Amino acid sequence: MRANSIHEVDLVTGAFGYSGRYIARRLLNDGRLVRTLTNHPQRSSPFNTRVDAFPFNFDRPGELVRSLEGVEIMAGAKKSIPVLRTVGTHFLGIIRWALIGVGIITASGGHGALAVDACAAQGLAVPPFSETIQEELRSRVAENLRAIASFANPVDLTGSAMDSDFVQTAQFLSDLPEVDCILLLLLPYLPGISSDLAGRLSLMALRGKKP
Repeated sequence: MRANSIHEVDLVTGAFGYSGRYIARRLLNDGRLVRTLTNHPQRSSPFNTRVDAFPFNFDRPGELVRSLEGVEIMAGAKKSIPVLRTVGTHFLGIIRWALIGVGIITASGGHGALAVDACAAQGLAVPPFSETIQEELRSRVAENLRAIASFANPVDLTGSAMDSDFVQTAQFLSDLPEVDCILLLLLPYLPGISSDLAGRLSLMALRGKKP
């Protein structure tokens, strides 16, 4: 990892990942200086030494702020925002909001709405899903759900959903670049789910890369 001493740097979150590398490459081709925040700063870089890599230091705000010195714009697969020049909970909330997209799966619209509000209060993004994504989700659940469930984010599968509907939906969301983690709310009591669901979801999470 090298340090940039030149100002007006663009920061791309996850520049070594599937989506971030395309943004970083475009900026580099435009002659911009690029830096990245990543969970794996020691990972082999597809850009050799052209991109500075720093770890996510949310638990060490001072180090996080130092890694953002000189950065004017922070870009990612979801959005681009100007970087604030202040330090504190609001600053960290803005950074988290830009970095973390939550996919919400529920069986109740009310609980989904509450979850969106809770995410917003913590500075987390709940990215809306495109019509293409919604149609793909619709095709993965049982036929009886396709006309009554909602496939925007939150995804409300309704009380008629069964184990396979939740597993298929969670698996699809885990592969989306705009979703960094999944919040699954199995409330209220759902007659169609079994005790096997928790194990199937846990196994899926262990095999994947997202919480």
